[in-house]
Amino acid sequence: MKIAYIFDQPLPGKEADQMQLINTIAALSRHGCEVTLFLPASNVDDLPTADALREYYKIDAPFKLDCIHSIFPGPRIAEKVVHPLLCTTLLRKKLRTFDLVYSRNIPAIVTSLSTGMPTMYDTYRPWPIQYAAMIPLFRLIFMDRNFLGIALHSEYSRQAYISKGFDPHKLLTAHNGYDKRYYTPALSKGEARALTGLKRDAKIAMYAGRISMKKGLDHVLRLAQARPDVEFVFVGPGSQNTCFLPMFSSFRRLQARYRRRAIPFCPSNYFHTSPPVALSMRLSRPILPSCSNTTETPTSSNPTTRPPNSTVSTPSSTTMNA
Repeated sequence: MKIAYIFDQPLPGKEADQMQLINTIAALSRHGCEVTLFLPASNVDDLPTADALREYYKIDAPFKLDCIHSIFPGPRIAEKVVHPLLCTTLLRKKLRTFDLVYSRNIPAIVTSLSTGMPTMYDTYRPWPIQYAAMIPLFRLIFMDRNFLGIALHSEYSRQAYISKGFDPHKLLTAHNGYDKRYYTPALSKGEARALTGLKRDAKIAMYAGRISMKKGLDHVLRLAQARPDVEFVFVGPGSQNTCFLPMFSSFRRLQARYRRRAIPFCPSNYFHTSPPVALSMRLSRPILPSCSNTTETPTSSNPTTRPPNSTVSTPSSTTMNA
């Protein structure tokens, strides 16, 4: 099968969606699919190559790369719309040679369907309950005979669509996997703390992810203020105004942060779709997610895929036993 994957950001980069994209392409390639990645480019004289991306992300996958000069950098909404438009207009004949258009970008899905191409959408977001205004758009998308469906990263997100009447046969739960190379050999608690310079006997709680108040870090900061006996560690990329630890360049060091018997925080509204949750589960660490009063829970016999042994707590009721 020949797959055209349209992505709306330049590569390489270390954002979560970029990592998910490249590993999805690698997995599809390993299963015999011939994948071509269509990327936007701002400088035609400095275009990435498929070999450079394979080396950067340390993957072994025979995918191809096609870069299209676009408006990058520009307003994000313009970036997301212009690139798929260029792909489906300038490369219309080329796209016709593929069996499937695959994308995480909604404008790419819409423009691909407008050309009559079989199309599939990939997302972690429970759009129908996150932004109800998008429901009419998705109803139109689902009505198109060339729309094959959505690959969702959690059963929670799948149930969000089903609860609003979308065809469950076009909704696939496909959990993100992990690369065993990053987690072997396993580190002991002592080794992990020594590697990361943390005190062997300290009580430690950790947040791993993007450093942003949009992630609910105000709850964690209030908790840290209330528990001076616990060392709180924040690991992740942030803005220039944040003073937290930078993202580790090595997964080995990130593994060490989890292995040291810390309590990882996942304060985002959609904690059950978060990569740190999967990492914590893999490394057998307890998890403290947040509870959002503004998030609608889909009605289902199995509404979420909340990780085993996780609890939903507020700062006022949480105790530390790391």
